[in-house]
Amino acid sequence: MKRFEYLTVEWLWDSGSLKVNYGNALEENERGSYDELVNLLNRLGRERWELVGTTANANWVFYTMKREN
Repeated sequence: MKRFEYLTVEWLWDSGSLKVNYGNALEENERGSYDELVNLLNRLGRERWELVGTTANANWVFYTMKREN
């Protein structure tokens, strides 16, 4: 049986902030320009994370990602 772990990425583009939450109170906070978002998503892809959901409203985008554990 496959097991997955999940993380979330929150991007507030007007304030230029990115927050990655891995669960268990482990978070990363980074600057949040378009280039930095792409760099973050590329890094997570190299770490085998894949996008499974996204939602957006106004100045906010929220991504859910998973990888096989």
